[in-house]
Amino acid sequence: MPAKAVADYAPEELARFRDAFRPGAERYRRCQQTEIIGILGIAIPGLLLFITSFVFPEAVLKLMFPWFLILFFILWVAAVCAFFVSGNLRCPACRNELETLKGPYCPECGARALKRRRWLRAPECSACGRVIIGRTGFGFRLRACSHCGVIVDEKGLDV
Repeated sequence: MPAKAVADYAPEELARFRDAFRPGAERYRRCQQTEIIGILGIAIPGLLLFITSFVFPEAVLKLMFPWFLILFFILWVAAVCAFFVSGNLRCPACRNELETLKGPYCPECGARALKRRRWLRAPECSACGRVIIGRTGFGFRLRACSHCGVIVDEKGLDV
């Protein structure tokens, strides 16, 4: 548990935390977009290559397959690099990782209302009603630190 919570900070400090977090959030969003483009750029041409190989088997092997391999390699490298470049998101206030939901604060609304569920049940926020699904949590937009409750990004990040 961090030494200070959201109520312990002045509004100027909270604004400074959001400003400090903004470059990391923008980098995270760009990396997510690159990952999605890389995955779709591999999947869609791969599906088209698979379908056309039944209609034009010789043409696919001679003409399209080498180009697909080049495209596949470039997009795969871009997606993997974007994954590693995005890095771990850390709260500028308490320096805890934002992707691990260990604290009592809701990562969606920032309220200290996250009810931990028992066996095989996901945590739920009694303030906003959001159910946090998964080990690290997905199905929500990360706006606040679950450790200290500081709102780090107004728009929210898809985690």
